[in-house]
Amino acid sequence: MATYVKPGERYATSDWFTSNYVISTDAERQRVASHETRQESHYLRNETSNRTKWDQYDNNTRLADRVDHIRKYVLSIWLLSMQNMELLADNFSHPILVAQKFSEVENMYVI
Repeated sequence: MATYVKPGERYATSDWFTSNYVISTDAERQRVASHETRQESHYLRNETSNRTKWDQYDNNTRLADRVDHIRKYVLSIWLLSMQNMELLADNFSHPILVAQKFSEVENMYVI
């Protein structure tokens, strides 16, 4: 008895070459895209880190400047009030002069 063998699909050499070429180019394209994505993520992470550090530095510097400005303002107000008390004690008849001096210093340090 003879056995029947199904004819299998036969591929030509050019079909194998084309299939392998398509697989190879797709893999290369995916590798390039993956590499570009990784490089972009590194870049963005570095940019974000740098921006955060500089923003924090700028904020700390502005805050320190603001604290110094307020300390100077408070000190000048205190010194002015001491001067005004001395002036009032020495010359009680000129309260308008005291008020003018106080407003001058206050206007210099308007917050």
